[in-house]
Amino acid sequence: MNSMCRRTFKIALILIFIFYQSCCYSQAFNDIEWHDVDSLLTVLPAQQGKERLQTLNSLAASLSFEDAQKCRYYANEALALSEKLNDGEGTAAAIRNLGRMAFYDGNYPKTLNYYHKALLMYKELGNFYLTAQTLEDIATTHFFAKDFDKTFNILNMALEVYRRKDENGNTVGDVRDTMTLYTRAGLPYRYIGRSDTSLIFYLKYLEVGEKNNFEITDMMLHNGLVAMCYYEIGNYDSSFYYFRQAANFPDVNMSIRALKHEHMRRMAGIHLVMNNTDTAIHFLKVSYYWFSEKGFLKQSQMASRQLGDIYYSLGNLTDAEYYFKHSEKLLEEMIRKRSYYRYDSLKYIVSWGSELYLPFTKKDIKEKTYGQAILLFDHIHKLYLERDQLRKAMTYLTACSNAKDTFRVLVRNRESIEIQTKYETEQKDKEIIDLSKENELKTYQIRQSRYVIFGFAGFLILGVAFVILFIRQNKLKGEQEKTNLQQKLFRTQMNPHFIFNSLSSIQHLVVNEDSEKASIYLAKFSTLVRSVLYSSNKDSI
Repeated sequence: MNSMCRRTFKIALILIFIFYQSCCYSQAFNDIEWHDVDSLLTVLPAQQGKERLQTLNSLAASLSFEDAQKCRYYANEALALSEKLNDGEGTAAAIRNLGRMAFYDGNYPKTLNYYHKALLMYKELGNFYLTAQTLEDIATTHFFAKDFDKTFNILNMALEVYRRKDENGNTVGDVRDTMTLYTRAGLPYRYIGRSDTSLIFYLKYLEVGEKNNFEITDMMLHNGLVAMCYYEIGNYDSSFYYFRQAANFPDVNMSIRALKHEHMRRMAGIHLVMNNTDTAIHFLKVSYYWFSEKGFLKQSQMASRQLGDIYYSLGNLTDAEYYFKHSEKLLEEMIRKRSYYRYDSLKYIVSWGSELYLPFTKKDIKEKTYGQAILLFDHIHKLYLERDQLRKAMTYLTACSNAKDTFRVLVRNRESIEIQTKYETEQKDKEIIDLSKENELKTYQIRQSRYVIFGFAGFLILGVAFVILFIRQNKLKGEQEKTNLQQKLFRTQMNPHFIFNSLSSIQHLVVNEDSEKASIYLAKFSTLVRSVLYSSNKDSI
């Protein structure tokens, strides 16, 4: 009995550990396909057919934002296998994964090319759910390419697909699918200065999420988004209220703890605007030391630079230099690692917010890092100028200039890709419009051809009908003439009984030797016969 209890206790511990692990990491990447790569690689060698195809596509999806070369390898193998198996969905998934890889590599035109191919295949297969998800991928790509109008249009298209009902009356997407579209639209609205509209989306998300028990990290994140929207529209009291709401969430996973410290860093900025300098410093220090200790380079670097800025503005150059130098070390580590994280495992933790839905792209990390470098080096340069340490001031002026040059190149490359993406999108839209017009013209021509064919057929039918009527009329006319001739013949014929009686009477007179009367009657009969024969060619007598 004790042995059974110990075994049950061990199993319970294992289950608790597994549950805890799922709580810690289940929130990573809510809206992209992500799997444990090591586990997939373990089972792959023994798999065949569709099972292997699914694993290959799962590997490609999971590696799309981490390792472009490996993603391409597994996606291409999946593509070859799916074509061999004649598996349409497997082919579409492989093409979509190639699109993801291109997206994280920052090649948006190629991304859209892959996504549109996958979209067309999902439509042909009748898989409306994956059609809607691929539309979301396309909308996200246009957002990163700064084409916000296109982003909104395609999100609306995805929403229409999610709301589509099957024969049983069930919608393609569930409540969370629909609400995710709303929250995706929130970010571009904030980018164009419409935080009031974003606020409506985020508040609705919280309302629906509470009723439908959305994932806890997701709900906490949206409290923070609502807080930031209130800050951006100038309502600081409401902003603090929602930050406090977020702070009340239980620390069930690392992401919630990380987001709480990120919210503290953001609240520090609001306190600075309100001239609550001491509170701002307190929040920034708590945030900085926690992020620095855990290995989150981005937030700890930003918090230390912000602390340096505050102390510099207060005239405390010693503390300003201390935090600026710490910020510089963190920045150098970010540039060296090309990452926001000291440890690779941290990239699966939600610490900023947006990575809950989308991992940071490598090009975006590089551009943002050099943007921070410009700010930091410029501030350190000014600090050393203040101290009359001209050599150090010149060093950081040069570093700032170099960072600006790198940043300009990155921005120029990004902008050229954005322009290329917009141009190719416009060209495709134009091709679609032209094709639509061409199809309309062809439809019109087909319709006209049908009218001509129908008209010719009608004319032919009328002609045939006319010929038939003409023949029938002639036939009737012939029959009528024949009837008339018969009637005429009948009319010209003398009654046989009358002839017989007449001849019999004449014969009787001859027999009785009444030659005079016989001669008279014979003359009259011959006159009658002559008259009948003479009148036979006349219509009326």
